[in-house]
Amino acid sequence: MLTISVELLHGTIRAGSADDLAVTGQPDHGDWPPSPARLFAAFVAADGTRSRCQVTTGAELAALENAPPPRVFADQRTLVQESPQLLRYVVVNHTAENTVQNYPARTNTRVRPGTRLAPRTPRITYVWDDLEVAPIDLAALRLRANRIGYLGCSDSPVRVSVSDGLPFDQVDRDEWVPDEAGTSTVPVPFPGATEVLDRMFDDFTAGLPVRRTWYRTEVAGYRGPHESVPLDVPEPWPLNYWLQLESPLPARRALDLAEALKSATLSVFGQIYNSGDDMPAMLHGHMPSGARGYQLAQWVPLLNVGGRHSDGRIRDAVVMLPGGTDPDKAERVALTLRGLSHLRLSGGREVCVHLRTGSGLWANNPRRWFGPARLWVSALPIVCERRVREAAFHEHLVRCCRNAGFPAPSWSFVSPSPNGAGIRQAVAAWCDTSELTRPEWVTDSSNSTLPGAPSLAPSEVFRREHGERRPYQHIALAFDTPVMGPMVLGRMRQFGMGLMAPQKTEEA
Repeated sequence: MLTISVELLHGTIRAGSADDLAVTGQPDHGDWPPSPARLFAAFVAADGTRSRCQVTTGAELAALENAPPPRVFADQRTLVQESPQLLRYVVVNHTAENTVQNYPARTNTRVRPGTRLAPRTPRITYVWDDLEVAPIDLAALRLRANRIGYLGCSDSPVRVSVSDGLPFDQVDRDEWVPDEAGTSTVPVPFPGATEVLDRMFDDFTAGLPVRRTWYRTEVAGYRGPHESVPLDVPEPWPLNYWLQLESPLPARRALDLAEALKSATLSVFGQIYNSGDDMPAMLHGHMPSGARGYQLAQWVPLLNVGGRHSDGRIRDAVVMLPGGTDPDKAERVALTLRGLSHLRLSGGREVCVHLRTGSGLWANNPRRWFGPARLWVSALPIVCERRVREAAFHEHLVRCCRNAGFPAPSWSFVSPSPNGAGIRQAVAAWCDTSELTRPEWVTDSSNSTLPGAPSLAPSEVFRREHGERRPYQHIALAFDTPVMGPMVLGRMRQFGMGLMAPQKTEEA
């Protein structure tokens, strides 16, 4: 066991959130709990790396950067008081031809505000239960801890201690537990984190601008204090391969990206195995005549939607294979995706792509789309599998869910539109029959309620070589019990249309 305790000497901490909102001038609620990645950076800065090490060798840092995410003992967020900082000016440590604040030959600069956090208990403890550290490395970590003066900004002094046991006063503290299904994401160290920090330092000393969001980071899911453990619900799509784009694309290129991803996968598969005969039918989609009840692979672009500052751009994609896929075929698909290097979109544009090695924005993180949740809202419009009357729309949604391997929704809702009376009456009547409260009409037939979600034109929803088009719109669904995603519904689900995002019930 390894335990690192951080005592806030002023009882407060000023540390920006991981997405650097303060740089953009937007409200920043701060980093809470202070992330393990921030703590690791403080240990790196305490004695440097490479030739800058003075009292250690730097080898002890490997124990922290290769360790799994720790448990964190810290107050729950509701017990942490926030105090936004006002704009202020500080003296710059460079010679200038004037006098500032009684400092001759100096000038000043504006400091971004940030937020000061004041927890009820001014102590944060990080615990790695299964981490065994050699005595020489433990001594080196203690030397570094003694040299740490602050965590976050320099006006947040701390005292750091390192031990190989759990302090007795942490037994009844609020606890943040690593959990992939947790609703909080916290930056954590990762193998190679020291090299990333060295590169940032080298760029800074060379006079280049440095922002933490420009460099590789990884986050881990955490379950906060008093957060209920999610139900053990089945996952209909157990085989998912997550890819990352080197440059983002606008949401209107979603279908274009999905088609390019499928085309590139088929091409690389043929190059690797030198024959199209061995290609699984779930990839190319040409099923034998009369085949029923089959599922195809899905090529789904992931949009940055659902957050206050979401821009709707595409930075990631996922290839989903249906449950029950033969392990040998799944391994071939994985090998093929590792061989992808770029995608050629319509118009001749190319975008580099690779299998994900870390986690970026929460909106594009795999956990963002898993759930479980009772409420799901469309990020991309759902395309009806056939032309239906408005009065039969709910029954059609039930069929879409069942075809995609999900239970039938308990209710659906659509906002008023000139032609939506039949839909609303059908949904209201169904809710009355099921003894459910009638839903509020909060979504629109052509726009999603998710911030950043696009409103697509027909040419951006339907494939060019397929002339037949069907109705499409944004929807929201609720289920009696939490459902695990990823969820993609409707006729064009193979290409990402009908991508649904889980929502917390209290956000509805």
